[in-house]
Amino acid sequence: MSLYPYQQQVKELSLGGQSVILQAPTGAGKTRAALSPFIEAFFDFSAESFPRKCIYSVPLRTLANQFDAEYDELAASYERRHRHSMNVTIQTGEQPCDRKLEGDLIFTTIDQTLSNTLAIPYALSNRQANLNAGAVMGAYLVFDEFHLYDPSAALPTTLQLLSMLKDITPFVLMTATFSQAMLSRLADILNAEVVQVTEDDLGDITSQKDKVRYVHTVDDLLTAGRVLDEDATRSIAICNTVERAQNLYRELRSRAPANTEIKLLHSRFYQADREKKERWLQREFGKEKEAYTVERAILVATQVVEVGLDVTCEALHTEIAPANSVLQRAGRCARYQGETSHVYVYRVPEDDDGKPQYAPYHQGGQAELCDKTWIALTDRSGEVLGYTEELNVLNEVHLGADERLLDELQASRHAHRHLMETAIGQQERGLARELIRDVNAKTVLVHPHPNEMENPWTYDGFSLFTGSVYKMYRELDEWALDTGFEDWVIQRLQEDKLPSIDAPQEEVLYRWTEVLDSSLLEGALAVVINPKVAAYDEALGFRWLESSHHPWEEMKRQRAGCDQPPTYSDYQRETYAEHIYGLYRTYAEGYYDRVQRKVYRPLREEIAHVASRIERAWGVPADMIEQAARWIIAAHDVGKMGQAWQDWTHRWQHAIGVPIPNDYMAAHTDYVGSDPEHQALQKQLGRRPNHAAESAYAMIDVFWDAVGADKDDRSLYDAMMTAIVRHHTAGHAGSCSAFTAHDTAPAALREALKVVGLDEAPFDSVVWSFGANEELPQEMVSVRDERGLVFYFLLTRVLRLADQRSQAYEQ
Repeated sequence: MSLYPYQQQVKELSLGGQSVILQAPTGAGKTRAALSPFIEAFFDFSAESFPRKCIYSVPLRTLANQFDAEYDELAASYERRHRHSMNVTIQTGEQPCDRKLEGDLIFTTIDQTLSNTLAIPYALSNRQANLNAGAVMGAYLVFDEFHLYDPSAALPTTLQLLSMLKDITPFVLMTATFSQAMLSRLADILNAEVVQVTEDDLGDITSQKDKVRYVHTVDDLLTAGRVLDEDATRSIAICNTVERAQNLYRELRSRAPANTEIKLLHSRFYQADREKKERWLQREFGKEKEAYTVERAILVATQVVEVGLDVTCEALHTEIAPANSVLQRAGRCARYQGETSHVYVYRVPEDDDGKPQYAPYHQGGQAELCDKTWIALTDRSGEVLGYTEELNVLNEVHLGADERLLDELQASRHAHRHLMETAIGQQERGLARELIRDVNAKTVLVHPHPNEMENPWTYDGFSLFTGSVYKMYRELDEWALDTGFEDWVIQRLQEDKLPSIDAPQEEVLYRWTEVLDSSLLEGALAVVINPKVAAYDEALGFRWLESSHHPWEEMKRQRAGCDQPPTYSDYQRETYAEHIYGLYRTYAEGYYDRVQRKVYRPLREEIAHVASRIERAWGVPADMIEQAARWIIAAHDVGKMGQAWQDWTHRWQHAIGVPIPNDYMAAHTDYVGSDPEHQALQKQLGRRPNHAAESAYAMIDVFWDAVGADKDDRSLYDAMMTAIVRHHTAGHAGSCSAFTAHDTAPAALREALKVVGLDEAPFDSVVWSFGANEELPQEMVSVRDERGLVFYFLLTRVLRLADQRSQAYEQ
């Protein structure tokens, strides 16, 4: 299928090196517009011409099926012609299938993308916190539904990130519901080109032809009677809270005729049940009407249907919300060519003081936006709400708020940048609330014996707003007092982290303690509810003050369609040169994972395009960045050439009965992680000598000369040093142990340099001996050095992935 004119414009701009801000109505093909340049470049262009990786970020966990379908249609002809395919992956909290962002096309959430960039990755430990930022910086970035990003956290962080990367990392921001002021000012800030779908463009877009959407405001509450009175074969009713959605569902079930099938969808369902409902929704509300299996269908839902669902209906009923949310919801009706639909907007209940209960839209001026939205839609009640009128509504409601938001972001940008630097420099995960999402929610589990859960994070649970958790506690506590309930009601999770010498990550001890006062909920990582006071079923989902015989203890979190990554705790003995050859092969040639049967492309391709952009923008030759990558691969383990390390490896090999010659420069020993004898021997011999910072210090003068560093231009040098210091632990401060090289070290290093193609590189200035407590912080990247950070994250990713893959390559 050929591209629409606006999609072609996005593709040409992107392939020409211009970042884009795209505004188009829901259902107009924004995903195709964003993916088309990447897919064409992936199959037809060189790695230097366009990024080999695309990270597609959405604000919420959405269905991946629509993305797969979009990719399949776009890529089919390319795959047939080139006889190879793209590695498409998903990385979300529910489907953590690509923790290290190793796929070619990665669909993920903005939370995951930002946490990776800020070195506080949600899916990796602190030890590996520096692994994924380089993937983001070297990729083609797509940010979908940008208007739904948290305006106090994710939005300013994304803008700061793109301001830093705008000259070197191509991106597309996509939205259906930004005001004109927001679009124009964002374009100025980010040096991006705005592409807006016009009324003329709509005539070319099949899904937008001959469709009519009416809007009506109803000065009443959303009730089952209102939904059933509308003569529609497909209806969607959206409530702003789970409780109201559950109540509406119950009312509809009790009153609906026999020919009507009703489903409820919100955030408090187990994953398997939620996925089953989504499949039903795709079938019964999808584009293909011949696939419908019931005469009449009604979906009751919350905001979870605003994004990521390619469905349609004849009647959409919604409680009032800010205009951008109402219009997102309206995009779930009259989505396809030739359809006519009606959108009914209702009031929300009032509290005891007679004020509308706008929650969750009751903070930060959102209540005022709800009021303005009601006025704007009432002025148009009974009229057709076309795309131009939608934009007019957005400007009427959000223009002032958007301008204030951008003014506030501009005024606070330095303070926000400082928080980002703190997160990056200290792996301060607590800053996620201020930088990514003010997660005003807590995980709620249900289990009869919580302290029997070895790891509670492997259990499926529910995410409740913090206010709902407090409300739940109050209601359950009052009920327990009134009824004389003597068992526990709610417990809170505590984590005690225990340092372990041998474990690659911290050991965590989980403890549950009873909540006897609401103040104990503050700071709780998660809470668990006694199943005697809670209920769950596939129809209604989770609720409290009811009992159930549901097998709570069996509800483990499911990693749907996700192969767990293999762990390589075993090592094979190898010389230093053999080790460097393993790394360099994965860097230059790629890597085939025999366990997952996937091809991972050469790591050099991840940095090829961004290096070419850096050369044009910063004047640092791409060849120099390539040379820096080779240097750190060759020299990252020079510290293992020390006499102390070699003595340890030789003692180990002798102890396991496989001795090695005295001149054998060992990089790894034979080790079987599951072998109890090896585990006991490791404790007996003690820790191996340190080597990471020692490797960097040994190369301090060589690296300075290799990249032509000077006091005014040392960013690449600092990045090389930092990448080696932190190639095992992201928070390594740079302190060194005493080091004296083995006699065969110079010859081993010369052989390693030949392996990576640096045959003639001088290394006479290697520091082959130094004392303990040499500090390297002055030789390491500062978080205030933007260019240094980019170099550091790019090089660190190359080094760490190559190191991790080097022996796995053969397994």
